[in-house]
Amino acid sequence: MAGGSEVAETTLSCVKCGKPAQLQCPKCMELKLPREGAAFCTQDCFKASWSSHKSVHLKAKLSSLGQNSESVSDDWQYCLKKGQARTPKLPQFDWTGSLRPYPISPNSIVPAHIDKPDWALDGIPKIEPNSDLQHVVE
Repeated sequence: MAGGSEVAETTLSCVKCGKPAQLQCPKCMELKLPREGAAFCTQDCFKASWSSHKSVHLKAKLSSLGQNSESVSDDWQYCLKKGQARTPKLPQFDWTGSLRPYPISPNSIVPAHIDKPDWALDGIPKIEPNSDLQHVVE
């Protein structure tokens, strides 16, 4: 926990109990979140409210990556963190050539009259692993 300035001590109140706050969540300071939601009067109040307060950090990280639920499904996205995250902005790397990744498009809807393979819904084949041809080497 980091100490606040003299001005902040007189104007901010503790998120947990409402007493005058002298401390601020260090993670909120790092993420540059509003001070009103990150002020605490004592270390004990901070610890007591941590389980609910830490969700503020997650929401801030998701919004900074541009990953709120509307943007994930609506626009083109670039893949980050080995496929675990998506962002609408092209990531900055030290590129060695002219080749760049292409954004991932939303899934296309296949018309109902077109037959789909067994793996079309979830990407996992059901019939192929059980085929006798899987165990034959030519």
